[in-house]
Amino acid sequence: MREVRVQANPKMSADTSSSEAQPKQGMNQQSSTSSSTMPPVKGETRSKSDMPPVGKK
Repeated sequence: MREVRVQANPKMSADTSSSEAQPKQGMNQQSSTSSSTMPPVKGETRSKSDMPPVGKK
């Protein structure tokens, strides 16, 4: 188990770092634009809608 974890960790870390680095930047930019463009009311509604599913999970 320890060996598998050690092997999966470095591989996943490198893959996630490279793969997530790009999507994270795009998501961050979109989030900033969405928050700025969208009114606060919409943001609150979205948060409320996101909360129930998260709690259910």
